Amino acid sequence: MTWKIIADSGCDFREMANLAKDTQFESVPLTIQVENEIFVDNKELDIDLMMEKMYASSAASKSACPSPDDYLKSFEGADKIFVVTITGTLSGSNNSAQVAKKIFLEEHPDAQIHVIDSLSAGGEVDLLVTKLNELIQQDLSFDEVVEVISRYQEKTKLLFVLAKVDNLVKNGRLSKLLGTVVGLLNIRMVGEASQTGT
Repeated sequence: MTWKIIADSGCDFREMANLAKDTQFESVPLTIQVENEIFVDNKELDIDLMMEKMYASSAASKSACPSPDDYLKSFEGADKIFVVTITGTLSGSNNSAQVAKKIFLEEHPDAQIHVIDSLSAGGEVDLLVTKLNELIQQDLSFDEVVEVISRYQEKTKLLFVLAKVDNLVKNGRLSKLLGTVVGLLNIRMVGEASQTGT
């Protein structure tokens, strides 16, 4: 039996060390569009260049989730699959993974797939991925891993700090006046992800 832990790039990991026996990790990237240029959020991404272009642009940046086909390709080679996605309220990534799960199970009815909507991003997704690897190392059954990770997720929470609010202003989520004040006063905003992932 081969296990696979898959996460979209809402997770900070692009690869993982010390994986459990017979376990693989795969990152399925989102894309970020800055004006007419598309950046793929994988380990080759030049973040400094992307941020430079983002700050230089007056237009709002856009992101796109992985397609169901991207997820289908990532499922290959495993029969016990866990997928962790960025919150479904901000991205269609979870929906794409669910569609891919349905298609994959039609072709591979003996496979087991559990898709987790993290209701979060970044650090909380990282915690879920790390915990999945730990649970697989404990030689638990697929159903036992599902049960334990579901209980674990109820106890996790995401806190975050925004150093800049430029994109919030460009996307219309924060007024220009408030964005200017935050920038001038060098205010760092601290936030907490809601329980519903919004």
